[in-house]
Amino acid sequence: MPQLVKKRRSGWAVLAAGALIASRLAVVASPAGAVNQEEDELTETWRSRTEVYGACPAGSDAVADHGFTDLSDDHAFRDVINCVAYYGITNGTGDGATFSPNDEVTRAQMAVFIARAAGVAGLSLGSGSGGFSDIGDIWQEAQDAINGLASMGMIPDGGEFRPDDAITRAEMATFMVGLLAEGAPNVTINQDGDILLGHGGNPMVADDYFADARASVPRANDAQISALYELGVTKGASAVPGGPGRSHVLTTWFTTAIIDGDNDPANGFQRARNFQGSSLASTIPLTLNDDGAATFSVAGIIDLAPAAEVDKYEVDIRVQHTPPAGPTGSTAPPPLPYNYEPHGTVNRGQMAAFITRALAHTQARPVGITAQFAAGNVVVSVRDENFAPVSNVVVDLFRIDTAGLDLAFRANGSCNEAGPMDSSATTGYTCEVDGTDYITGAGGDTRVPLGDDVDDGGTTVWIWTGDDEDTVDDEATLFELGITEAEAAEPAVSIRVTTEHGGEKAHLGSSVLYNVQLVDQNGDDVGDPNRWYNRRLPFSGVALFNDQGELDASGSADTGLLPMYMFSGNPTGQWAVADAAGTPPTGSDGPVIFSTEDGVIDASDIFVKVEPAAEFAVVDDRGADNRVTVTVTDQYGDPISGVDVRVDSSDDDTANDDTEIVVEGRYLTVGRDGSFSFGYERDGELSSTETLVATIADFDHDGDDTTPALVSVADLTANPPTATTAAGSETVEWAVADTDGEATAQQIRAFDTEMNTIFAGVDSEVQFVSYDSNDRFNINRPAVDGGDDPPDAAASYAAFEKALSKAAGYTLTWSIVGRGSRATNEFNLVIPAAS
Repeated sequence: MPQLVKKRRSGWAVLAAGALIASRLAVVASPAGAVNQEEDELTETWRSRTEVYGACPAGSDAVADHGFTDLSDDHAFRDVINCVAYYGITNGTGDGATFSPNDEVTRAQMAVFIARAAGVAGLSLGSGSGGFSDIGDIWQEAQDAINGLASMGMIPDGGEFRPDDAITRAEMATFMVGLLAEGAPNVTINQDGDILLGHGGNPMVADDYFADARASVPRANDAQISALYELGVTKGASAVPGGPGRSHVLTTWFTTAIIDGDNDPANGFQRARNFQGSSLASTIPLTLNDDGAATFSVAGIIDLAPAAEVDKYEVDIRVQHTPPAGPTGSTAPPPLPYNYEPHGTVNRGQMAAFITRALAHTQARPVGITAQFAAGNVVVSVRDENFAPVSNVVVDLFRIDTAGLDLAFRANGSCNEAGPMDSSATTGYTCEVDGTDYITGAGGDTRVPLGDDVDDGGTTVWIWTGDDEDTVDDEATLFELGITEAEAAEPAVSIRVTTEHGGEKAHLGSSVLYNVQLVDQNGDDVGDPNRWYNRRLPFSGVALFNDQGELDASGSADTGLLPMYMFSGNPTGQWAVADAAGTPPTGSDGPVIFSTEDGVIDASDIFVKVEPAAEFAVVDDRGADNRVTVTVTDQYGDPISGVDVRVDSSDDDTANDDTEIVVEGRYLTVGRDGSFSFGYERDGELSSTETLVATIADFDHDGDDTTPALVSVADLTANPPTATTAAGSETVEWAVADTDGEATAQQIRAFDTEMNTIFAGVDSEVQFVSYDSNDRFNINRPAVDGGDDPPDAAASYAAFEKALSKAAGYTLTWSIVGRGSRATNEFNLVIPAAS
């Protein structure tokens, strides 16, 4: 497919020369019904401070290689250096063949760079004098730039300018804020001189700060540096020695010690909780990896009652999202864990990074059509040959899953399997400019929702323009945008803490490894924090606790309360991430009690786990097989060997004559690993909820041949032993094929996209259906489609699988007309409005 190479060109080559682009864009009419997305509406989707897309988009001409011979392929600033050269902010050094990225930038050079950047941002500098006494001997462009910036109020005027001095990082902040205050819609300076960040009616003063800058530069300059950090223009120069680095989660453990008040076991033991500040409390700052995960280990600390053969203390785990301004009510927010090094100098490579990050907040975008992905939307920008916004341009967008890129176009360049942005049916889609397309607003931009989630393996989007009813062919020039799954990841809304420790206790002196994972609103793991993370990431469902670890039932933000995720430390002892209502999530593991006990002493210390190979299984008229593993452990998670266990089924032979479990009604002995596994058969085609119950027999734990050790210590000494058992259970949903060929609004219970199988229904009435790529798929999204009975949107096979979920409210309706790959069955997936 030779045209496919042309489809992947990054620029808008056909329309990129001189006045031709301006005239071509200007004549594009707005078809009736086109969507006009104005700039002011676009900015409402921006985060209040950091940029969500840049002036140097990947795949555009702005990052094309400019041939500087002193830049390696892996130079940290390669793309931004090429970008400032593209915008004409620099011409390189010498004869233009080099860039000299490590050379220091003088104050005069910085003025020239900022003046050129201002032109790219659409600003016109003044022509008056800045009243400087020492710029008469420098080159004319530098004099004009210095005077122009001063006359606009972008830099202080009068006195000495010191044009040949190397500019410091503190002075660079002054230049950058001056540029942004004039050219960025989300940066303003009020009459009191405060730098306000954000759009709309609630701009804010930056509250983050670098400790070394606050201690060594004037207050106004410190405010400029803080603003640049929150705008993403600077990231700091170095980590604070011994500081937490990129720590976002604070983990604290608290202990409950066992204190023997009078050394008399008959009187019991008192529990004394040790809070922050005591010798038993420790704080661990965690650094998340690129998957949004971290691990930490908790070990036994102090044995306060070494002679007592009892539990010593439990460990309560709290994982706290570090608030940006410290404890509620605090007037002293913590400094950033980085140094700014305000008195350090700026080299040419760093200059390129600072200026391009600042330009991201302005209208500056490359010539022609470019697009970037931000906050679930494809943001399309159109600029003329002077980088000025072009409004009223119709843009058509279409997409495909990146894995199917080679199937997007036919040999003649027309669309094949590429389809519309909502991933509806692609067959016959023409990729046509028409009245349903988007048009750019006054700012030259438009925002197009991505529609369905990013496909597995990523999504590729193409953007182009033309006259009404034009269709894509091999003469069309398209801008290609690749979107990865990581880029489209949902922001984190909660923290999940788990452990692979198998017991509820740990031997004193041992350690237990815990896992921390940030998760999104769908319960999926959040990765790539460089993409989604900012210091004001909105976490939902937090509970408030005071400094004694007590839950504030009212949820009010009283002084001294911290928003945090609590594990086991709330007043009820509940192990969970507590939300505002105290509701725990699933998947959290319990606290661990460090103990000097010698082993199992009663039935409550024995744990039986039943694990069926499949919790949802298919059965037909030929029957089916399943497998079950039973494991017996003590309170430490250690296996107990030599124990007799039997497994009984609620669907036994006597009741239903459809299940045969080989060990039903009799005992088998677990092995050295405390477990055994067996298979069993099920006859008959019957949908049911089967409960598997494993029961252990009494056994002599201490080996004295006289007393079964399934009773308490007091029973062993004062009372005859009694028969005691411990049991564990699990359910299996047996599903049968749909017999009617039709079903309406069945709750999805489980699915397997590798086997193309979906289980849907309610307990004891679960059905399974199979699908393939030849079937028809519809996705109904009430929140998007609107109306009381929203229409079904045709979807691709990949989009259907991507949207499948067993969350509450996700229902499936189907119509089965035949079996096998030749039959075309229909499936309608309904996603609840809240999703």
